[in-house]
Amino acid sequence: MPEDRPVAASRMARPAGPQSQTAVSLTPKEVFGIVRRHFLLISFLTLLGLAAGGGAWMLLQKYLPKYTAQTYIQVLPPVEKDPLTITTIQLQKDILYEHRQSIASLLKQQRTLEDLLDRDIVKETNWFARWNGDRRKALKSLEKQFGAYAHRDSAFVELSMSCQAAKEAADIVNEMLKLFLAQQGTTEQQEISNKLQRLEEQRVMADEGVGPAGD
Repeated sequence: MPEDRPVAASRMARPAGPQSQTAVSLTPKEVFGIVRRHFLLISFLTLLGLAAGGGAWMLLQKYLPKYTAQTYIQVLPPVEKDPLTITTIQLQKDILYEHRQSIASLLKQQRTLEDLLDRDIVKETNWFARWNGDRRKALKSLEKQFGAYAHRDSAFVELSMSCQAAKEAADIVNEMLKLFLAQQGTTEQQEISNKLQRLEEQRVMADEGVGPAGD
């Protein structure tokens, strides 16, 4: 008897490498047909997007700040120059930038913002009145809406304030500028007074050291 041998099933050979995918392309006629069939849906979604965008814009204009006022403070190098010295002192760029950052941080400190809230012009604004005398809420809002930014490549610190009224934003940022200049003037006057006092003490010590000449 002949022996039964398994017969291998015939298989089609596949080409080596990744299978090629047929690119699907649409003709202009097919694209126009799709647009025509879904014209109502496309129009509805377009109108819905416009309505949603317009509504969101109106809400933002009503409840969020829409005006921003800006001003700048020019910061001089924090170096005392001897008038008898001819050579000028060149500070590193990073040192000057750190000095401007320290001023910006000073303007954003809670104490400085509280002093700003005590200014009469700020108290008369609608922005301040909306908090109904709650200084904690006013301070929290001021921390978010008032900004102090130190420029790295220029000798300026930028002050900004955002609120719903353009005039009030300008008034508040100008009051912060006046407050800063007043504080700087007081600090400089104190430094001058301290220097004069040290010079007077040195003069008295020198006079005591000399004494009257003996016969």
